[in-house]
Amino acid sequence: MSRPYVNAKWRVEQVLPVRLLFGWLSDMLEDEKRSNGAYKPENYEVLQALQRACHEPLADMEGKEAAKLARRIDRLAESILRGFNGHTAGKVWLMVIYFWHDLIEDGFCILVEGSDADKAFEAIKAAVIEEGSTELPKMEESAENDVQRVRARLESEGYYQHRRVEYRGRVKA
Repeated sequence: MSRPYVNAKWRVEQVLPVRLLFGWLSDMLEDEKRSNGAYKPENYEVLQALQRACHEPLADMEGKEAAKLARRIDRLAESILRGFNGHTAGKVWLMVIYFWHDLIEDGFCILVEGSDADKAFEAIKAAVIEEGSTELPKMEESAENDVQRVRARLESEGYYQHRRVEYRGRVKA
């Protein structure tokens, strides 16, 4: 079954939240990779699941087109994440998750239960909650404000237009 025609903007909007999560996790695990020469198997599996989820909306495109769009998504995600250099890992995670939740609420993105993105999200969520459970509540308001900044920036660049709902707040863990 073939997918109906979708444009590049739609593909960017679908991939960006997952790509942000992939970029955040890759950055977080860089020390682990440098110290041990490789990722722990469970971390590698999550990175691979996120990578597959990033490529899924591009799978039906021709090679050069897909590569060009993937680079565009990479640049956009990296520029957003650069704005959070120096922030704690938990705060950046909350911002990405709140951003994703906002997009799901608005109807821009769908998180399919059992998909690579869903499996990676659940694995990361469990680890982050375990690691920073006392710090996360202190970061929620700031992360919510960061989502609004990121969303305003992306809207000014033509992404995620036609919002149906305002941001509704916290994702319940």
